[in-house]
This record gives sequence, structure tokens and C-alpha cells, in this order.
Amino acid sequence: MRMCSLKFVSRVPQKKLNPKQCLKRLNWAKCYQTKGSTFWNRVIFIDESSFTLPISKKENVWRKHDEQYNPKCIRRVVKHPSSVMVWGCMSSNGLGKLVFVEGIYLQSKIFGVIKFMMQKKHVLPKTKTELKQSVLAFWESYPREKCHKLILSLPRRCAAVIKQKGFPTKY
Repeated sequence: MRMCSLKFVSRVPQKKLNPKQCLKRLNWAKCYQTKGSTFWNRVIFIDESSFTLPISKKENVWRKHDEQYNPKCIRRVVKHPSSVMVWGCMSSNGLGKLVFVEGIYLQSKIFGVIKFMMQKKHVLPKTKTELKQSVLAFWESYPREKCHKLILSLPRRCAAVIKQKGFPTKY
């Protein structure tokens, strides 16, 4: 019997949180769940993220058994593709200035959105300069209303974390 006939779908699993992380999330959500829009309108969220040049998909070569080291049957491998680090902030009023930095890697919702939007784009950046320009273009075009809506959704997100007892949610 096929898995699709059972309504199963193949997905990348969520990152597993340890009990200490779940407890921290739960306590944070309980503390901030009842905060109103006046509170959240005064909060500025900051984060850093890394954007990497896309790597072409795996390619196979057709060769005979003894052609393993033939230069025509070898492809170049990029172990460490070019990337840029960015720092940004957001509030219910929109996004702040985007700064390109060297340093720590942290992940946030807004950078995940930008990465997703860049992946949907038909022309992907090929150089580090194009990558910076692409990230900056998406950053500058992100609607202020979406920031406001995202900030106002925090009480609902806190409730979801509490319901899941600190474990991952759909957010």
C-alpha cells in the first residue's frame, strides 16, 4: 500500500527541543501572553542571520567503470559557498536598517521569510555582491503592515506555545 493513499506526506522534521528549552519557552509565553498591543507596539525585535549563495543540485555523470578519474567525469564541489551575515530589527512600525556584519548566526522569522521569498525568485544570485543586493532589495520591500500584523500576533503565538507545553508550534 502506498503512503500517499494513507494521506501521509514527506516533510523535513521539526527541530527537537530539549526539556530545558521547552520550559524556557513555556515560561516566556506565560509571562507575555497577556500583554496588550500597547506593550507590543513599544518592543523592538533584533536578530542576525546568514544568507548563502545557492548551490546547484546534485548531478550524475554517465561513465564506464574504468573512467572514475577521467576529468570529463568529475564535477567541481563547493564545500563552503559564499555567504553574508546580516543584522536587522523590526517593530510594529516596520523594519529598521539592515546591516551586513561578520559574526554570530541566529535565526528569526523575518529572515526565514526573506530566504523563502528569495528561493521563489526565478533569477538566483551568483556572486556575493548579487546576494547582498538581493537580500537588501527584499528587506526594503517588506511591507510595514506585515510587521505590524506579525507583532500583534504575539499573544496568539504565546497561547500556542502554552498549549504545546513549550514544544514546537506551527509558528
